[in-house]
Amino acid sequence: MTEIITVYLLALFNYALARSMQPPLMAFLNHSDITRSNHAGHKIPYLGGLTPLFGVAGGLYLAALLLPVKREAALLLVAAMIMGGVGFLDDLWGGDSKGFRGHISALMRQRKMTTGFVKAVGGGLTAFAAAVIYSSIPWVVVVNTLMIALTTNFLNLMDLRPGRALKLFFFVGVLLLLIPGPFLPKGLIWLIIAPALVFFPWDLSGEAMLGDVGANILGVLLGLTMMWALPEMLKVALVALLVALHWYGEKVSFTRVIEGNNLLNRLDRLGRD
Repeated sequence: MTEIITVYLLALFNYALARSMQPPLMAFLNHSDITRSNHAGHKIPYLGGLTPLFGVAGGLYLAALLLPVKREAALLLVAAMIMGGVGFLDDLWGGDSKGFRGHISALMRQRKMTTGFVKAVGGGLTAFAAAVIYSSIPWVVVVNTLMIALTTNFLNLMDLRPGRALKLFFFVGVLLLLIPGPFLPKGLIWLIIAPALVFFPWDLSGEAMLGDVGANILGVLLGLTMMWALPEMLKVALVALLVALHWYGEKVSFTRVIEGNNLLNRLDRLGRD
């Protein structure tokens, strides 16, 4: 019970930290013209994901000191810093190449290493390192690596409309908490949900973009939580689904698919209209 209370207190700490940082951060980004046109053509800050990054850092550091799951909390913190860093680079200097095919094509045909390619390599290495830490069984390492890396990238692919990526993150995060089993380490996701909730209204209203920095952080931390919460066979099924979705996404627009489905479109637009 003490551990659960500690997690909730740290989540509140992260929420308060993110809440105090959000207005001045947005003011700075607007004043410095660190903006980009969104899907509606409005210029808004595109580094809004710095709020979740700074928000999770303090609580995860304290969790690594106060909770018995020190290794897990430290891994979440390191993964957030790495993926937030490569996402930050991609946000600032990323080009027009999109998707795995686009980045590989740029490398092979133009001899150009895109920031997106660097992000993919960084995500893959981070996922592999995390997987190796938690298992020495080769097939489990492969499954966990793919699950973490593909989850990270898929959340990034969803960040094309206000609130879409965060809605998916919250939905999957709550599902993971409902899975029977020990509260920790999966309960650490509360420390990530809390600062994400602070940014959610800004994202949903189209006042700021989550960006690669935010989508990368939330995606990799969600993937790590899946590694701890899901049984192995469910992970295999999830990896198969993610591979299929990535293959499908190279051929069609997810936005077009969502807009063409009444239920998905209603959920996607919920809170925006």
